[in-house]
Amino acid sequence: MAEVAERLSKLEKYVEQQKSWKERYEEEKRKRQELEKQLVDIRTQVREELKKQFPDIRTQVYNEVREEVEKRIEEERQKAFREAMEKVEEIKKQWNVEELQKTIMALKDDKARLEKLKESWEKDHKELLSQLATAQETIRSLKSDQQDFEGLKSALAKILPAPRVEIPAGPPAPSEISVTTEQPAISVRVERKPLSLTDKDLNGKIAVVYSEGVLGEGWFSVSDVVKAFHRHAWKRDPRISTALDEFTQWGYLEKKYAGRKPIYRLRLKPEEAKAKGLLKVKEK
Repeated sequence: MAEVAERLSKLEKYVEQQKSWKERYEEEKRKRQELEKQLVDIRTQVREELKKQFPDIRTQVYNEVREEVEKRIEEERQKAFREAMEKVEEIKKQWNVEELQKTIMALKDDKARLEKLKESWEKDHKELLSQLATAQETIRSLKSDQQDFEGLKSALAKILPAPRVEIPAGPPAPSEISVTTEQPAISVRVERKPLSLTDKDLNGKIAVVYSEGVLGEGWFSVSDVVKAFHRHAWKRDPRISTALDEFTQWGYLEKKYAGRKPIYRLRLKPEEAKAKGLLKVKEK
């Protein structure tokens, strides 16, 4: 009996232990479920918080990236602008833009002067045409008066007899008449402008070419002067023809036209100009 009671006691302890383990298991299971629920809630809360904060982060990143891109674009633009300005300055130096601008301004001034001359010539031309028309009208009137006078003269000749006038006999007519005339002497004083120019302007460059004698003794054109300029590395100037006309007015050149093309030749050789003190060449 004692052995049975001992076994029953052990069995009861085992049952109680099993009940205790089951209760502990149920408690642990309940805690685990609560933890899982809390974890789900935490995940949901974190997800919602991220959803709220993500647009702000995205906007902040976008603004930072845009500012950086704009900064780089501005730097590249400034760099390209500086390089472009440097290239422009190089082109100006290469093509001598300032000299071309001065030439263009001079051409504009010449154009304005020529337009004024043209207006003056057109006005004078109109006045001359008016005077010519008046003179032609006067000539027609005089011709009409002359015709009327001739008609009147013819009618009077028919009516009135012509008077007879006796011419008394005089000394015999001379067999020869001699007339002596005196031709006055003409004294012409030609004043030429002395050439004291430099090679810094167009007239001075032409004076240098003239003094070198490269223009020759025959007729030459503007193209020949340009070739002579190339020997000194001078650029072509569109005012060369006007400058050559000034040298013609000064008496150093002659001018004529070959068709519509103006050509020139020396009227006064460089040696003669130097001998007369009109041409002085000074080298520095």
